[in-house]
Amino acid sequence: MNPHECQPASYPSERLFFCRVCGGMVIGGKKMMRSVTKNYQRPVADPWDSFKALIGKMSRNRYFNPQAPFVSNRNSLLSLIFELGRHLQLGQTTLISAVAYLDAVLALFVADSLQENLIAFMSVIMAAKMVENPHASSLKEAVSFFENTFTSQQIERCEEIMFQVLGYNLNVITPLDFLEFFLSCGVITPGSIPQGICAETFLTKFEELSRELVLRAVSSYASNEFSSLAIALSALEIAGRRLRLTKPPLARAECLTLIPPSDLASSIELISALSDSLIPTPYFGVEEELFSELDDLIKKEDLSSRSSNVEY
Repeated sequence: MNPHECQPASYPSERLFFCRVCGGMVIGGKKMMRSVTKNYQRPVADPWDSFKALIGKMSRNRYFNPQAPFVSNRNSLLSLIFELGRHLQLGQTTLISAVAYLDAVLALFVADSLQENLIAFMSVIMAAKMVENPHASSLKEAVSFFENTFTSQQIERCEEIMFQVLGYNLNVITPLDFLEFFLSCGVITPGSIPQGICAETFLTKFEELSRELVLRAVSSYASNEFSSLAIALSALEIAGRRLRLTKPPLARAECLTLIPPSDLASSIELISALSDSLIPTPYFGVEEELFSELDDLIKKEDLSSRSSNVEY
C-alpha cells in the first residue's frame, strides 16, 4: 500500500469510511489491506456511490429457473463458452458476463439444442463486445464456426432476439463485479493474516482464490438462486477459511452491506461444497504445523461459523 493519511469520503456510518485518496475501506480506524500486485484504479465516483449503483442493478437479468429445459445441457454450453473464450483469449470478466447472458436468455426463451449452442456462442461475442473489444467477431467468422449450419441472417436475428430478451441492456452485474469491488476496497485487517506469512503473498493468493471460487459458483446453476452480492460475499468468506484467515472478511463487509453472515448460510454452504475439490493448504510453502494450530483455533473459537460475533 502506498503510505498516505486516509481522508474520509462520505458514508452513512461512523464505523466505516472510504479513503478519498485510494478508495480503500477504513473500519474502526483500521485500514483494510489489499495487494499491490493488481494496480486498482481509484473509483470514478465515491466508492459508496459505486456500491449503491451495483446494488441498484444487481437484479437486472438475473433469474433462477431450474425447470428451464437448457439446465440439463448447461455444462456443455459452458464448455463451449470457455473453449471459445480460450480461443479468443478473453478475460474472466467477459466469460462470466457471457454465462450471465446465457442464463438470462435461456431462462426466458426456449430453444432446441442447436439454437442453444448459437445462443452460447453469441453470448460470448456480445460479452466480448461489451467488455473488451467492440469488434470481437464478424458474421463471416460466426457462420464459419457453425460450418454454415446458420446463415448470417439467422445469426443476426439471434443477436436481435437476445438483445430484446435482455431488455437492450448488457450491463449485467455479476458476482465478479461485487468481488472486485470488495477486493479493491480491502476486506482484510493486518492482524488477521497468519504469522510467518508474507502479507503481499497472502493477499495475492486470497484474491486469486476468491476469483476462482466465484468462477466455480457461476459454473453451477444453483448459484443463480442467490444474488450476485451474496455469492461474492460467500466466496470471500470461504477463501478466508481456506487460507486460515484468523478474522473472517464477512464481519468487515457487514459494515458496508448491512447483511449479517447468518443470512448467507445457504450461499456459503454452496460455495464451500464447490471448493472441496480445490488443492488443500498449505499454499505458501510454510510448515503444515502452523496451519494445524490455526485449525485448532478455528475449532476452539468457532470462527468459521460465527464470524459476525468476532470483535474488532
